[in-house]
Amino acid sequence: MTRPAIEVLPILDGLSRRFSRPLYWLFGLTCLCGYLNPFPLKFHSEMQPWPLFGGGLVFFSLLARRSLPPASVNLLLIATGFASLYFAAGGWTLLGIRGFYNYVALYLIVVSSWAWIREYEGDFLRFLMVALFAFVGVALLQATILPGFSGAWLSRSDTARLTVRGVCSLFSEPSYFGLALLLLLGALHVLRPRNRWFAVVSVGAILFLSRAPIAVLFLAFYLVCLGFSKHPRAALCLLSLTGVALFLLTIGGYGYHFVPDDPGDDGLRLTRFFKMLVSDPVGQLTSDVSTNQRLSHIFLSLHGFWDGFPGGQGFAAFSKFYSLHVSEWRPFIFVFFPMDRVMSGYGSALFELGLAGTLVPISFLWCARSGSPADRRARLPQFLLLLTLPWMALPLAFPWLGILVGALAGHRPKNLG
Repeated sequence: MTRPAIEVLPILDGLSRRFSRPLYWLFGLTCLCGYLNPFPLKFHSEMQPWPLFGGGLVFFSLLARRSLPPASVNLLLIATGFASLYFAAGGWTLLGIRGFYNYVALYLIVVSSWAWIREYEGDFLRFLMVALFAFVGVALLQATILPGFSGAWLSRSDTARLTVRGVCSLFSEPSYFGLALLLLLGALHVLRPRNRWFAVVSVGAILFLSRAPIAVLFLAFYLVCLGFSKHPRAALCLLSLTGVALFLLTIGGYGYHFVPDDPGDDGLRLTRFFKMLVSDPVGQLTSDVSTNQRLSHIFLSLHGFWDGFPGGQGFAAFSKFYSLHVSEWRPFIFVFFPMDRVMSGYGSALFELGLAGTLVPISFLWCARSGSPADRRARLPQFLLLLTLPWMALPLAFPWLGILVGALAGHRPKNLG
């Protein structure tokens, strides 16, 4: 008699279930350290590939258990499939590897977050709280007694420029720190919409530690959307809009009396940004170099999407396309600074993948609008944030963007509290 064959799939299923919780926490740690590189390795990128490894382990664990994410998440898998075709067509170049990494990492981060919140919602909430305390704690150290803390482990860091741009925490620049806090706040609101201390800590850190203008503007936008979702009456909405605007403009001016009005002094960037935005909002868009550069990447990526429709331009074409077509947008765009990659999340997907790139924003918004009508109304701030923020200079593989999308896709609404 022959001995019965050993069933491999049940064994893998049992092992993956037994070690699922440590794998989720390992994935969370890789996202927490997504910009840190303590090893003598050069990845030619500010963002490190650790979330890809952590998310990959969780993904293979889910495959062993035959646990499949919903269609709203699997749209990202289809986009990744198209990205693999463009990667294969372009060959093994550094630009191709970095471009393809964005889509693979995005999918794995979203799937891992979706699975974690479905299986261990309490652990996922604790992870978000640990991340919030870690980011703010490191930022406080940098702002007070250890200005260079964590800077040695970052590929590029502005931690020394505390009086100008704010601190970086565990990121390469203050804007990423501020936007991570905002996305983290959005994910925390998905799980605990009535808990206010999350908002107090996050808002305080964005305004007083990060000081990044882009983060402050989107924070104001998010808070206004939060007011609309909770108080739909027109009077209350107008009141929330006015209150938030006055509050942020007041905070925006807190550095006026502390920053010398000297042409040789860069001053506080947040202060200068608000001062120009209040006095000349059109001039802020058309004369500020940083703002104009980011707008140029959005416009030129949409231009490339239209030129190549329905196909994409691939991963190595943006610098050449920018140089050829930027003159068509003058005088509105005056910054001529071509780069190898698109400084826009949605813009890069549309430029690189063409029609297939639209699956990325469709997936994000589908995840945010899932659930009952009451759930969709409660998620209005996250929906509008995902409608607008990824157009900015935020990589698709930014871990906290994928974590918010995964939280929206995986959360089962219970009693709001």
